[in-house]
Order: sequence, then C-alpha cells, then structure tokens
Amino acid sequence: MQTDQPNLVEILGSVAMAHANKLAIVDKTTAITYGELELAVRKTARYLLDKGIQRHDRVLVLVPLSIDLYRVTLALNYIGAAAIFVEDWITFQQIGACCEAAQPKAVITHWKGLIYSWLKPALRRIPLKINHLGYANQSPLMVAPQLVPEDEAIVSFTSGTSGVPKMLVRDFQFLNHQFYTLREVKNSRPDEVELLTLPAFLFLNLAMGSTSVLADFNKLKPDNFDPKKIERQLLEHRVDALCASPSFLLKLCNAGLDAAAMGRVRQVTTGGAPVFSADAAQLAKHFPNAKITVIYGSSEAEPISVADGVALAKSSAEQGLFAGQIHPDTKVRIEPTSAGFKTLPTFSPGIGEVLVTGPNVVLKGEDNKLVLDGKKWHRTGDSGYLGANGELNLTGPVAALVHWQGRLWSPFVFEGQTRGIAGVERAALLKLGEQLVAVITTAKTADKVAVKAAVLRLGYPLDEVVFLDKIPVDQRHGSKIRYAELEQLIKSKLRKEA
Repeated sequence: MQTDQPNLVEILGSVAMAHANKLAIVDKTTAITYGELELAVRKTARYLLDKGIQRHDRVLVLVPLSIDLYRVTLALNYIGAAAIFVEDWITFQQIGACCEAAQPKAVITHWKGLIYSWLKPALRRIPLKINHLGYANQSPLMVAPQLVPEDEAIVSFTSGTSGVPKMLVRDFQFLNHQFYTLREVKNSRPDEVELLTLPAFLFLNLAMGSTSVLADFNKLKPDNFDPKKIERQLLEHRVDALCASPSFLLKLCNAGLDAAAMGRVRQVTTGGAPVFSADAAQLAKHFPNAKITVIYGSSEAEPISVADGVALAKSSAEQGLFAGQIHPDTKVRIEPTSAGFKTLPTFSPGIGEVLVTGPNVVLKGEDNKLVLDGKKWHRTGDSGYLGANGELNLTGPVAALVHWQGRLWSPFVFEGQTRGIAGVERAALLKLGEQLVAVITTAKTADKVAVKAAVLRLGYPLDEVVFLDKIPVDQRHGSKIRYAELEQLIKSKLRKEA
C-alpha cells in the first residue's frame, strides 16, 4: 500500500510476528492468539479468492459479533475487498435497500444465513453465497494484492435515531488516520486487556497488540444483560480497560459488582450517546482508579471532541452537555442559519448546528453535506455552541430543540438538570401541539410526587409531567432518545387519560 504508514492489515502481520502466542481476542465461547488469527486470516483470504472474490469487490458480511467476524473482515481487506456491515436490527426489507445501494458481489455468512439468502429476495439476488467456515483446509495466502489508500475497506449501514439506513464508505486512508488518532485519544497500551461492547474499537486493539474481550451480552438488547456475567469476565481475564456505551457502563455501576474487579480498571472509554455530568461522576465513583475518556463523534466523524471525565463531572448542567476539547484534526463550525436558531435564554453565545470537516470526517457523498465558503462540511444533526476556551457544548439534536413562548429550550439542558433529582433515571422535554411536556422515568422505589415537584421547580413552563416505565431509545447503544417515537407514545397516553 502506497502510504507513509502501514495499514491495519499490515500492522496486524507485524504484531502477530512479535506476539504470536499472546491472546488477541476472547469471545463468548473461545479465544485466539495473534499467531492463530494471522494464519486464519491468510487461509480465509485464499478461500475467498478461490470463491471468486477479487480486489474492489464488495461483500455483505452477516456473521455474529465473534472472532469469526474479525477474521472474515481482515481477510477481505487483506485481498483488497470491502466488507459491508448492516446493523443487527435492520429488517430484511431495509437490507434490500442496503444491497441496492451497495451492490455486493457476495454474501458471507453461517449456515442459517445461507438458508435465508435463498429464501429472502433481497439476498437471493446476490451472485455469490459463501459459508464463512469453509476456510479451514486452505493453504494460507502469502502474497496479497497491492492496495492504495483510496481503496474501499468498509461499507456500513447504520440506522441511528432516524430508522432509515444510511450508507457510509471508509477507505484505507481514512481508517489508517483514525487508528493513529484514536490510539492517542484512548491512551491505548499494548499490555491492556480491554472488555468491549463497541465493535469498531477492537480493530484498534489488534493494531496495538493488546487483548480484547468481547462483552457477554446481546447486541440486540443492549440495555438488557446480566452484569454478573460481565463481572466474571472482568475477574477471569483480569480486565484493566473498558470500552463501552454509557448505558452499559452505568448499569455496571448500579449492579454492585466486585469492588476489586472495578478497582482494577485503569481506563474507561465511552461515547456514542450523551454522557452527562452526573453520569461521569457515577463512573468516577465506581471506577476509582480509572481515567475516564468520553469521545463525541458520529458514524461519519470520529473523534469530533474529547472530554476528560473529571472535567465532565464538574461541568454545569445549565450549560448543556460538555463535549470537551475539539480534536486538532477536526474543524468545527457552528451554523445558526441552517435551522433558524435563536439564542437559548441562559446562554450568552449563540447556538447552531454542529458542522465538521477534516481528516477525521468522511466527506464522500452528498448526504448531510454543505458547502460553505468553498469548503465541504458534514452536518451532524446536533446543536451546540463553543465555550470561552473553545470547548464544545451540545444542546441536543436539532430536531429535538423546543421553540416555546418565544424562547428556545434545550433537551440536553433539561436532561442534565433532571439527572440531579433523586430517583430520576431518564428524562425528556418535548412540545406536543400547544403543550410543553416533561417525560420522566424513575426507579421503582422513587417518590413520584416528590420527583414531579422537583421537576416543576426547575422553572420550565410545563403543561404536563408524564411518567413512563420506559422511554424509547436507540437499539445501537440503548442511550439516545427516539424523540419521534416518544412523541407518538405520549400522544397516545394523553388521549387515553383525557
């Protein structure tokens, strides 16, 4: 590959030579060393070539989160093919739209997936269908095609909070830059043993030569797992780093896990969903010896900014969600004209949509892009403002900002304030027709009368305070509020109570 630095596949080869007997990945059922993984990748690469996969082909990968998923992905990249990923909860109808957009030459999957690939029209039209386990008797491929930085490596489809899959293409150049960037942001060490729920970060660990432990939980139900299973993993594998969604980490904090296991953790990395000051304080309390790093980013841009857990815990809920210092390789522009913003009543700076550009940002394609002053920018869909020292503060999704009584109200300010009320687990602020409504979920033992009184004392001109057992959140991280779905849920509830 013609670039100043080796790509991730090449780095893995060097790491495997230096640490052949070191554990690379531990999943729910087995473990694999770097030497074993590198051999399996080369055998899989030979197998894929024999099946007709060539450089520049796109291949849909329907393999569960496991060692096999990383083996297949690395083998595809080794021969210059691109791996297509769709999130687990995307429907077969949506997969059809994904295939129409990406045009995969093949699908690689397990035996059950192969059956589905003949039964479902969306998959039946894909020319090649490959069992991912057919590689074992192959001889390893020793010489791979020559790659260039602009070759596609990963094509992903994410639904986010909109429910509509969006296609994102990452080339080797982008992934290479992201590796070196995130390595510094995460303070990654080769001697780490890290437990993960965020799959993309495992590639970073492979390039570092550290050991990755895949968390024993169901990705389809990220908020419904047994903390005791995670505790066993922490103790058995002597885990000293965690890379997981905020909801996952906070559930561990609330589970009363072994203090020695929690105290052993030296690094906690999280992101993908809001982390409020009260959340950061809770993480610091339960992981007393850990450096806590919160990364703000998106599918198209990561990192945008980085917040230290100590600074985040000390930030004020009144000023929105503290997202930390903007990364030097990401340029941020606050654009107030894109949605007709007005100034929040308690803020001196104006807010607007957060636009980003730079080497940390995927700028290919036209979706959610703007050209301003001759430069292409990505629209994050989030609103925010820059603080006095250049730090980024977020005020909530653009679509969720509330225009009410001539003022603009921030859902993130409201959420942050309510986190300080005893018994509140999650909260949302939304406008329903001619009403301003607060939606609250509480612990089972909470005094709802006291909670309602505390919410009203915050000073919002509320018409209703509605209690729900559960607020709908995204399936990916179990953290981001799905405001459109919540609005329909509240409308239905209020109609029934009328």
